[in-house]
Amino acid sequence: IVILLIASTLAVFYPVPDYGFVKWDDPKFVGENPHLNPPSMEGALYFWKKQYEGLYIPVTGTLWSALAFFSMHVSPVSKGLNPALFHSANLLIHLISVLLVFSILRIVLG
Repeated sequence: IVILLIASTLAVFYPVPDYGFVKWDDPKFVGENPHLNPPSMEGALYFWKKQYEGLYIPVTGTLWSALAFFSMHVSPVSKGLNPALFHSANLLIHLISVLLVFSILRIVLG
């Protein structure tokens, strides 16, 4: 069942890393976010101290900061923020979430 869950999640989301940022909320939260672009420790700490766009998102902001740093300073594609890194991290989070929900259901339902 675990392999089927992983395979089905990957089947649905596998093309995601090839997509660019969407114009809906990615500019506001990632591309034009002054706390991520350019990435800095001060920018990462901002998310722990204050709300951003009305949301208190310290863990998400820290993850975005790490991805922005990696995208701009470590990634071979270093012309700004790399959407593939952000989308790949999102895919990984979806995989982990599917497995966590499955584990909870096994505990609850026996």
